[in-house]
Amino acid sequence: MEIWDVDSRQYRLDSLLEEDIQLAEVYFGVKLPDDYIKLLKIQNGGTLICNALPIALNRWDGDDYLEIDNLRGINKDKGIMETDYFQTRVGN
Repeated sequence: MEIWDVDSRQYRLDSLLEEDIQLAEVYFGVKLPDDYIKLLKIQNGGTLICNALPIALNRWDGDDYLEIDNLRGINKDKGIMETDYFQTRVGN
């Protein structure tokens, strides 16, 4: 199933490098999910065409999906590595 909006360049980064994966995993102290890495090897971040995830919160009418417009990739200082959390910790 194709998930990427290939016509959009928004949020798309240069090709994913193994060193970027390692940097993110070490910094955040986690092993990134294999499926996330597989997607980023196809395209390193971007806008999604399949952007609604069904959920069951039922707090109000129409509250039956979660919209996710984009998936952030990984490059040094870009994508998930440019979060406020990352910038705050690196700067201090």
